Amino acid sequence: MGAPDNGLLAFTDYSADYSVGWGENSAVVQAVDPPPPVVMGVALPGDAVVVTHPLTVPTAVSAPSLTVLRGGVCAIRSQSTPATPAIAVGCPVLTGTSDDITEVGVRLPLSWAPPAVVVSAADVRSKFMPAVRSVAVASSMATVATATQQVTGPAERWTIMVYMAADNDLEGQATSDLNEIESVHLPEAVQVTVLLDRSPAYSRDLGDWSDTRRGVIRYDGSDDSISTPLTSLGELNTSAPGTLTDFIRWSRTTQPADHYVLVVWGHGGGIYGTCEDESSGDYLMPVRRMSNAIGDSGVHFDMIGFDTCLQGMVEQAVEIAPYTDILVASEEDTPADGWNYAAWLGHWDQQPTVDAAALARYAVTDYAASYRSVASPVTLSAVDSRRLPMLTAAINRFVVAAQGGSSADWQAMRAARDNGIGFPDGDSWGFVDLGNYMQQVAAAVPTAAIAAEAAAVQRALSASLLRQVDTRYGSRSVTGLSVYLPSSAPVSFYSDAKWRFLRESNWDSFAQTLANNTPSS
Repeated sequence: MGAPDNGLLAFTDYSADYSVGWGENSAVVQAVDPPPPVVMGVALPGDAVVVTHPLTVPTAVSAPSLTVLRGGVCAIRSQSTPATPAIAVGCPVLTGTSDDITEVGVRLPLSWAPPAVVVSAADVRSKFMPAVRSVAVASSMATVATATQQVTGPAERWTIMVYMAADNDLEGQATSDLNEIESVHLPEAVQVTVLLDRSPAYSRDLGDWSDTRRGVIRYDGSDDSISTPLTSLGELNTSAPGTLTDFIRWSRTTQPADHYVLVVWGHGGGIYGTCEDESSGDYLMPVRRMSNAIGDSGVHFDMIGFDTCLQGMVEQAVEIAPYTDILVASEEDTPADGWNYAAWLGHWDQQPTVDAAALARYAVTDYAASYRSVASPVTLSAVDSRRLPMLTAAINRFVVAAQGGSSADWQAMRAARDNGIGFPDGDSWGFVDLGNYMQQVAAAVPTAAIAAEAAAVQRALSASLLRQVDTRYGSRSVTGLSVYLPSSAPVSFYSDAKWRFLRESNWDSFAQTLANNTPSS
């Protein structure tokens, strides 16, 4: 039995026994107890297999440890001798340095008959592609240039944009996170762009520059330096909407993709906004202006995440819902070290077919795992933006029912606010957990219609969540999104003319009535 015309061949760079299988369109060589394979080839109508591999993966070829198929003949092509591949008959190991080797191949005689264990091409792509860069098809090692097929991990391209507003006291954490992102070896189809604005005041690490720079992340695996080539843009105001819009457009032009993710990194203040820029004198970019900046970019995102404090609010979620399928944000303050980028991005190295929903869930789970031992409360939620209209409609029905409530109803609703879970923990910003508030109202108000609408809000909120975690709240668990419900009069800018959520829910009228302590009946 010979190799099929268009079969796929995979092998690892680990010493191990191998099992081999041929199928109609597949041929897989799999270690019995395998780590992820890092080299893949294509079996040809003739007898040659050629693999092109950049060999910068930490687990990739590291001579002299590469053991290849028993009975095969291996070849290597190096940068120093590109025209004449070296052939090693039997090929128990490859020689040379991993930095020098650019191509690895293996010849299989057509008479070689492996055991009949079939693995499909789809299985190959889903299970064996994490660190593979490209596969070249050729009739022999001498005709690598005639490659006609490439396999590069995910079938569709992703661009992840990280907007780092670190011209403030988070500067040191920003350079640390940038280094962390560089440490993840991603498939070729997944690219990360970054804009980083630093401060002249807080950190001298990694070059001690203080302007605004951007670039496409380059893998280096080092914590000691930034290897990504970053282009200086001068000193930009990262709390200005135009800076965010320009970065998104540049990222799309530089790294066009099928799917886009935006991570907003920096300080967050809930309804007060995000992205503090001290050098420019602006405190935070208001929520509505950020929403407009994202909309003006013309990019629709699969996911927008906030590696910031306090943006897990229904006001924030509804405001950007037209521009993203999924929101990931925290109700509570976020620890300064923020998201676990190594673990989060590393899922592509383990599962190259990650979709947006899985990516959002991983962000939440990995974040929670990083702070299990932290004493202060930690929260993060992934919200399906497409379900938010149902939530705002449910809130509007609650508001309508509440406005007709009795004095006893309003007393119960005020008590629920006063006893609710507030954010940030220990402060009085007027941000309360939405689901917990509605749970208390449903259990306490005398009027059944109000209780029923409060319970409906809980159900709609729960239905909008893809994943939610919290720590240190005990029996009073948070529910995924907070809402502005102050004990005194709402801030002046909290009006339906400025917020999509308020126009759709009339929540501001409810908040004002509750704060004024003036029930409608």
